[in-house]
Formats: sequence, structure tokens, C-alpha cells
Amino acid sequence: MYTRLMYFVLTLVFLRSPAIASAESTSNLLAAKLEVASASAAESAVAMTACKNRDPELFMSIIPKDFRFERPDGSVMTWQSLYDRQKHQLAALKHIDRFVVTIAVESVGADSAVVLTTQDWTRVVLSDGKDTRFKTGVTHREIWKKTDGKWRMESFTEHDQFREQLADSSIKDHDEFYEIQISLTDPVSRKP
Repeated sequence: MYTRLMYFVLTLVFLRSPAIASAESTSNLLAAKLEVASASAAESAVAMTACKNRDPELFMSIIPKDFRFERPDGSVMTWQSLYDRQKHQLAALKHIDRFVVTIAVESVGADSAVVLTTQDWTRVVLSDGKDTRFKTGVTHREIWKKTDGKWRMESFTEHDQFREQLADSSIKDHDEFYEIQISLTDPVSRKP
């Protein structure tokens, strides 16, 4: 199977409005955002590669053993329950049409940051004994902390989840498409 994997598409967006920021602080803000976005992109690349290779062990290699996530319904996911879920989901995965992760740094300080990571993907899975195509998406609002000079995700909440079952489940194109986009914004205001 031929697979295209685009790890980084770097999009820099500069917004301008009317208050003042120095060139030095603008440069430092973008550099700080790029540093934490790069750490997030590196983790996303591992997760995508795990999906591409259908490898739950690789996926779990970036998840800390003390992982604990409370879902909106109140249920709790631990490292073990996430691992069990990944084994099941990756085994059922027949084809990934498109898997795109968009990373936007909402805020960044000296040792903490808020990163919005949006995952959009379309895939064919074996579900109830038949092939089914799903289009899904979710945004993670992630809290990142810098410890010992390295950025690590500390926790996240899920937002804007959607799941749609598509009528056509045939696999026409055997290529799979993977992409990570980084969007850096820096509002700069200038006095007229």
C-alpha cells in the first residue's frame, strides 16, 4: 500500500489591529508558540504513524502510565482502558482516507501553554461484520507544561465532537493521506 505522510505543514498567519507590540515581543511570542506546537506535532506524528502501521504499542508509547481522562459523561479512561480501546480500534481499521491534525496554540507562557488540537479523519472500519466508513472529528483543549526544558501535555478536554456514518464504504483509492498543520497567530496592534 502506497502511503503519503506529510508531517508538518507550517502556516504562519499574522493578524494586524490597532495597539502596539514590539518586534522583539512578537518574535518571542511566535518562537514560544512554535516550540510548544512542535512538541504537540511530534506527538501527533507518533499517533498518526501508529494508526498508519496499526500499532497500538507505538500509540501508547507517548501516553504516560498515569494517564487518566474524565469524559463529559463522567466515565474515566485510564492508560489500560485506552490501550485496550486502541488495540480494538486499530485491529478493526481497514483504510484511512484522510487524517488531518490542526494545531493552534491558544496561549503560551514561560512554563505553561494551552494548545487546541483538532483531529478530522475519514476511515473505513470493520463494524458489525461489515465495512463502514466514518467521518469523525474532535478538538482537544490541551494543557501543556514545560519541565526540564521539555514540553509535555498534562491534561486535555474534548470539545466539538462529531461522528457521521457515510453511505459508501468502498475503498476506491488505496492511498492514505496524513497531514499535520500548525497555525501560529500573533495579533499585533499599531497606533495610527
